[in-house]
Amino acid sequence: MLFYLFVILLVVIALLGLVYVLPIVKVRTARPMKIYETIHSLPLIGKSAIADWYLSKIISLSAPYTASISPTIEVMSDEKTVISIREKYSMKNPFNSIHAAALVNLGDLVCGIQVTNQTGAKKLRAIPVEIKAEYPKKSRGKITATCETILTDVSEMQQVNGKPCINAIAELRDESGELTAKVTMLWSVAPIPDKKKD
Repeated sequence: MLFYLFVILLVVIALLGLVYVLPIVKVRTARPMKIYETIHSLPLIGKSAIADWYLSKIISLSAPYTASISPTIEVMSDEKTVISIREKYSMKNPFNSIHAAALVNLGDLVCGIQVTNQTGAKKLRAIPVEIKAEYPKKSRGKITATCETILTDVSEMQQVNGKPCINAIAELRDESGELTAKVTMLWSVAPIPDKKKD
C-alpha cells in the first residue's frame, strides 16, 4: 500500500513538473516579459498572486543578490514594470528604515527588467554603466518601485563615450504614495550580436 502511494506521489510530482516547470525551462533565456506571460498562462495559477510569487522566485534564482530583498512583481507590461518589497529586519539600517542598498537593489531590479523587456523586443542589449540614487524621505513598510517606458530609437539616444545610452528611472514610493527614493540608471545599448554558426 505504501509503495502505491509513493508511486502515485512520484507521478503527481512528474505531472506538476511538466505543467509548471517545463514551460518555464523552454523560455528561461527569453526576455522577462515572455517568462511573465508564460507563468500567467499556466493552468490554475494564471493571473493570481501565486503566479507573481512564482515569477519573483524565478527572478531571484537568476539574480541571487536580488533575493535578499524578497521582491514581488506586481505589474509587467511593455509600458511599465512595478515591483514591491516589504520592510523586514534584515533590510534595516541604524535609523530604523530600509537600508539605501536595499532600495538601490529594488531600483536596479525594476529598471533592469523594464530595460531588458524593451531592448530585447528590438534585438538590442543593454548594460548598466552608471547608477545614482536620491533619498528624499525614509523608506518604511511596503515600498513600490515603478519604471515606465524609456526606449526610443537608437538614432535618438544620447551618446556617452561614443555609445548610444538610455536613462531608466525608478520611482520608489511608500504606501501613502510619497516618493521615498529615486534610482536613475544609465544603460549602454548595442545590437545583439548574431550567434556564430558551427
